[in-house]
Order: sequence, then C-alpha cells, then structure tokens
Amino acid sequence: MTTQFGYGNVRIAVAARTGTATPSGDAIAIHVQADGTTAAAVVDGIGHSHRVASVAELLATVMVRVAARRGSLAGLLTGTELVADKGAGVTNRSRTPSQW
Repeated sequence: MTTQFGYGNVRIAVAARTGTATPSGDAIAIHVQADGTTAAAVVDGIGHSHRVASVAELLATVMVRVAARRGSLAGLLTGTELVADKGAGVTNRSRTPSQW
C-alpha cells in the first residue's frame, strides 16, 4: 500500500508491505488541515486480530486529526484515552494436563 499527499513544498509518503498474517495490527494516518498544518501517526499494534487492526486504524485517524488542530501532545493523549481501561490487566493461569 502506498499513499502520498502533497501540500506546498512538503511531500509525505508512506508504504507498507503486506505481512504473512492478516489483518495487520499496524496503521498509519496523515491529516493535512486547510492551512497546511500536517500531522502523521504510525501505530504499531500487537497481534493480527480484526479487533487490533480496527483499534489501530481508529487510533491513527483520531490522533492525526487532533494533533493537526491541537498539537502533537494532545493527539497522543487523546489516543491513550481511547484505549484506557482501569480494569484491564494480564492474567496467567497454569494447569497440569490432568486439570484440562
């Protein structure tokens, strides 16, 4: 996939090679405001599920639109708020073969 945008003397291009597993949890987005303010984001999601791919696309899109209007820090903080979950955690359980 290749996407290219141009505004004035600035040219932005992104390219991605299709991996061995689909869908990809990675996403890119570029947004150019009418006044030429430009924001770009690269999201490196973990995994290959449809949910990860969907969230990565959402994050990239929202972050660049907010960053172009409000600044890069606002874009990043908005992205983190979209996926913040106080209840999220990692759980690991071990079982012996006889317990399965």
